[in-house]
Amino acid sequence: MADALLNGKAIRIERGNFEMAVRRFRCINGHEWDVPFEAMINTPPQFCPTCNTPSIMPISLPGPRLEQR
Repeated sequence: MADALLNGKAIRIERGNFEMAVRRFRCINGHEWDVPFEAMINTPPQFCPTCNTPSIMPISLPGPRLEQR
């Protein structure tokens, strides 16, 4: 797994259920929205879908964090 991640090799996922990640964005006016992983690959967002401002930034979703030891 590490070799594939570090060297850009393919990873095959078989059996079971899995879900691709989403990325959350916020515009300067405070609107927030999620963009599915598949959409990020094809066309990353350039404008807020609510107010059409180009001043947008990705934000972190709460979740587990890795701790350094």
